[in-house]
Amino acid sequence: MSLPPPGNLRARERRTPSLMLGMADRLGIATAPLDDRVRARLAARCRVCTRAGDCILWLVARNAAEHAPGWCLNAEEFGVLGGR
Repeated sequence: MSLPPPGNLRARERRTPSLMLGMADRLGIATAPLDDRVRARLAARCRVCTRAGDCILWLVARNAAEHAPGWCLNAEEFGVLGGR
């Protein structure tokens, strides 16, 4: 397995919080009270996701949702956090 070029890695690290927070927001999950380890785990999964484009489209298409899309690497944990 090879690592992405440094420029791509930096771009991915910058977008991760935005996409992760956007997904949590659409699902009605407040991230501020989450434990740092939980936030780090969510961010780590988001960082390695290859579907950022799909995520962006999903986020702009809705203001709220009951469930994260099935391809979201954090879908299961978001479901637990949201009590679903």
